Amino acid sequence: MSSAKELYSFGIASIIRNVQFDTAQSRHQEKKFQLNEGQLCDAAVAALQPRTMLPSCRANLASPISGHAEVGGWRVTAFSTCLRTWGGNRILYTALPDPSSRGGRACSTIVTKLPPASCYREGQEGNETAVALSIGAQLRRSASLSSGSYSVTSWRVFAIGALLAVASLLMFQSLANGMAAAAVQQGFMGSSAELLFLDLRFGYTPEEAWTVLERWGPHGRQLYLGVEAIDCLLYHTGYRAAGLVMINRLEAEFGRRWPSLHGTKHLAAIPFLLATLDFPEDMGQVTMVAAFSGSAPRVPLYWPALTGFASSFNVAKWTLLRCIVPVLALQYVVLRLADLGRILHEDSRNQQAGE
Repeated sequence: MSSAKELYSFGIASIIRNVQFDTAQSRHQEKKFQLNEGQLCDAAVAALQPRTMLPSCRANLASPISGHAEVGGWRVTAFSTCLRTWGGNRILYTALPDPSSRGGRACSTIVTKLPPASCYREGQEGNETAVALSIGAQLRRSASLSSGSYSVTSWRVFAIGALLAVASLLMFQSLANGMAAAAVQQGFMGSSAELLFLDLRFGYTPEEAWTVLERWGPHGRQLYLGVEAIDCLLYHTGYRAAGLVMINRLEAEFGRRWPSLHGTKHLAAIPFLLATLDFPEDMGQVTMVAAFSGSAPRVPLYWPALTGFASSFNVAKWTLLRCIVPVLALQYVVLRLADLGRILHEDSRNQQAGE
């Protein structure tokens, strides 16, 4: 009897342990899947968007379009469904992991919001630049260049970026005033143009860099380090996010109007390239301030190489900016002229119909 009770107790304990183990393992798998949920949904969008034609939104629920993708060891079956809602027309992407891969859990989220005009047209290609993610997700995607960067189109992201950029410019001006006052205390009697930040010059020689650092004095050079810190931490983030939104929206409109020129969407890389050039320039200028001694010899042997490094990135940055701004401005003017031409054509056609 005793041995039977012990065997029974052992069996019950084993069952409890197995249930606890299975539950813990299930929770672990669930947690692991939840950590990759964003990747899974991104995979669904990536699998469908390059080849999906938008279904008609004339019905509340159109037939879904399916596709397949692989992410993190999961085989994903993805569905695209066009919905009409009070908030506008949306594409609903659903990603369902294949149970044969790791187990089945569904990830369903609205990740794309398209304007009604796009969704009503049968057979129009899905526009990957119209992805409406959360503000936080778009800000993260504006931090580094990737395929997701084309989905950064929110005006709220633009507002955040513009606010950071404007705040940075105001702080730059305040620090510039402090640096000018420090230079005056050092006996400087020239114009403010001679104290211009190195960042704002179109290149500079070793002698010019040495002279301006000397004029700023110790306190002015400390303030300049603050300028570089704000530039790297706030200003880069601001103009990169704001510029990305503006370019994505401009190129999306340009690509819709002239599909053969859809490749212009890759101009979205420009804000990242500007920041990539700006950062080593800033680091070079910080090193120049740290290496500046203000004593003889007036221009040390290492100085030309150090200033040449920073100045080359400075010139590349301003050259790129001077080239890309006219291109974007021309695109905008062409779009507005096309709009004007369409309006005039419609007016003329209406007048002819009235006659």
